[in-house]
Amino acid sequence: MAAAQVLKVANIIDDRVQGIEDKMISVDIRVAGVDDGVAGIDDRIKDVHFQVKGVDDGVKGVDDKIAAVIDGAQHVFYQSLKNR
Repeated sequence: MAAAQVLKVANIIDDRVQGIEDKMISVDIRVAGVDDGVAGIDDRIKDVHFQVKGVDDGVKGVDDKIAAVIDGAQHVFYQSLKNR
């Protein structure tokens, strides 16, 4: 009778362990999917980095043009003061 009880408990434990194993496999599959998704995001971040660098280079060009306009405006202003 005791052996039958031990066998019953062992079967319950085995079923629960099997359930845990099935859940772990499911989690593993989901983690693999997340990993693939993160790899895709990494590629998109690289693209954004290059786009931001392009904008940065463009802003530097605008800064140079603004400096030239300011220099020109100052020159015109000083010339107008001299002609008074």
